[in-house]
Amino acid sequence: MLAAVGLALALATAEPAPSILGFGLMGAGLSTTFPLIVAAAARTEGLEEAPAIAAVSGLGYVGFIAGPATIGALSDAAGLRSALLPVVALCLLTVVLAGRLGRSPG
Repeated sequence: MLAAVGLALALATAEPAPSILGFGLMGAGLSTTFPLIVAAAARTEGLEEAPAIAAVSGLGYVGFIAGPATIGALSDAAGLRSALLPVVALCLLTVVLAGRLGRSPG
């Protein structure tokens, strides 16, 4: 939620200070996402840890490569603010799906 609010703040203003604060909040909000998803993959019942972690990491790399290109293409078509709105939506989707990660044993 912190990431979505931060990015929304950054997109809602044209002033540098709130935008920088917003992007900082986004980074703080997303900083734990990938480690938590990898840990959840390792705990998935019916899957061995190593292949599950490899699959999640591989998908992360795909997003790392495809994400900026996709945002750039959308930005050319509709502007940067509009191109980043789906990222806000994806951050909110992450909040909705977070409960499916489960808890670590112990």
